[in-house]
Formats: sequence, C-alpha cells, structure tokens
Amino acid sequence: MTRFERFLPAVAAVTRRVAMAALLLAVPAAVGAQAPPAPRATVRGAAATFLPPLGLWDGDAHTARLIFVTTPLAPGVEAAARRDGAWPEDGVGPAITLDLTFAAGRYSAALPDLTACALGFHGFRGQPLTLSGSAKDCHVISTGGRLQPAGMLIGLAEGTGSGYDVRLPFTVMFPPAATTAAPATADVTAPPVPLGTVTGTGTFMGQTLTFTHGLAWFTAERLEVALFTHAPSSGILAELRTGSWGEGGPAATLAFEFDRAKSGPAAVTYCYVNLTFPKGGPMSLNVNQASGCGLTTFTGALTPGGTVAAQLSGTAPMRDRQPMAWRLAFHLPIGK
Repeated sequence: MTRFERFLPAVAAVTRRVAMAALLLAVPAAVGAQAPPAPRATVRGAAATFLPPLGLWDGDAHTARLIFVTTPLAPGVEAAARRDGAWPEDGVGPAITLDLTFAAGRYSAALPDLTACALGFHGFRGQPLTLSGSAKDCHVISTGGRLQPAGMLIGLAEGTGSGYDVRLPFTVMFPPAATTAAPATADVTAPPVPLGTVTGTGTFMGQTLTFTHGLAWFTAERLEVALFTHAPSSGILAELRTGSWGEGGPAATLAFEFDRAKSGPAAVTYCYVNLTFPKGGPMSLNVNQASGCGLTTFTGALTPGGTVAAQLSGTAPMRDRQPMAWRLAFHLPIGK
C-alpha cells in the first residue's frame, strides 16, 4: 500500500486560512466598504458580468468544475448537471466553464498541484472558444482550498488573449457526498462491543473487508482510529502518528472531531471514513456531522490513555457512482 499524506497537522490550519480567505472575498471588510467586483469577461467585443460561480467536485477525475452564468440555472438543470458531473454548455446564455484538475491523492488545492485546466467560453458571438493546458494557458493566477465533497475552492483566473479579456474570481463550496446512513439516535452510553474488540465490514464492487483489530490515538484535537483485517505489527502506531505507513497498514482509517461539552454522536463536528480495497484503492467520505457517516454510538473516556467506543454504518457513492458501504463497531484503548 502506498503511503498517505492524509493525517497532516497543517490541514486544520490550512482549512481555517481558506475559510478566512473566502470570508474576506465574500464580505466587505468594514461597514461602507464595497463588495469585490463581480466576475466578468469580454469576448469578441461582447461584455458579460457573471453571478458568483457554481462548483462541483468530480472525485473520479480529481477535478473541480465551475460555471459562471449571467442568469441562474433552472433548478432542474442544475440538479441534472450535479447528478451527471458536468455543467451544460448550450442554452445557458453567455457563460464560462472552468475545469481545474489537481494531482491525484491531494486534498489541498494549491496552485503547484494544478495539473491541467480548461477554460470554455459559451454563448458568445462566433464559434465557441476553449483554452486548455497548464494554469498559465487558462490564466489561472491562484487557487486554494480543500478538495473533497463539502470542501471549498477559491482562486482567480485573469488575463487577456486574442479576442477576449477575463477576470474571474471564484469562491465555491462543493456539495457534500450523498449518503444513506442510519440516524444518530441510538443509545450512546453502552459500548457496542467489549473493550479491545473490533467487528464489522466494508464493501465495494463485490469486495469485502472484514475488520478484526484496531488502534486509536489523538493528533492535536482529532481522534484518529485505524482498523485492520489482521493483527497489526507492534511498532505501527508510531508510523500512524506520523500520518504515513508502509506494508501491513490499516484497511480503514477514521477521524473524529468533537465538542467536549457535549456527549454521544451529537458531540461530533467532523467525521472521516476511509476504506482501502485491493481493487480500487482508498476511498473516503468527509462530513461535518455524525449522521453523515452513520455514527450511532460515540462514547468513552475520550482522552489519551482513555477509551473510545463507536458504532457506525452507511453507504456513499464512489467511483463510477458505485456504492461503498461500511458497518463498523469498535471499543479501543486510546494511545497515550
């Protein structure tokens, strides 16, 4: 199994900086200040001013797909586009589409990780115009954000070419992944299994992972859990704490952030589920509430040296919209 870069301590800080940047883009800095200029373009002498863009995240292609329109898309048109993973190019009036493809396996939308782009001009006079290639070819000056369902992307494309001039600032929130999860209403006081026990499965396209062992630890304020289909090696916790590991690693990694003033699933403010299959590799879900990952039990002495007991089950569409399912229960000591 290749090494992951998922458990990077900087992620939380990056996310906070991105959120602040988005806020500064979206809201005047002081009373009486003017809002930032709207996206605009001039193509073959025809000028257009756009609404704030819409965005979707195509996890299979690792691509953010944006559309700038002059009039809102009809609800049915937008819903169909999100379902199909592509924005319409005809019948939407003057519009611009911007596809940004990032290096696979990356969560941060830093400009150096942008591997390809396509900037399309639609509904203007004359033949449709498309620019493609590198960030420079599409006049992309800056990007940043979190590449995942329920993530965010900010940036700016600005430049001039033969017959066109564009300035396209963008701040888009990606919709969360659709899930079918059990409601978080179960009893939160009783551990689902005895201490030191892991049970459950993960499935995807005819493959089944059966979990038997687990480890838990804290990274800053995030509770991390690794689940194995075999007994882990004695030294692997040290590797897990660094955020990367080699052979013999876990087949599932989970993460939880929670409000210590609350209890049970209602305390959970962030939930991450990642399963790694022999065919298809790692697939993950990030949500900002317990119900999104099907968490029905979350209890224990949730401190280093304490314990965590949890139960969760659900499904979510992954590659080619095939469902990944998980049904997990564990009761583990938390490493000091």
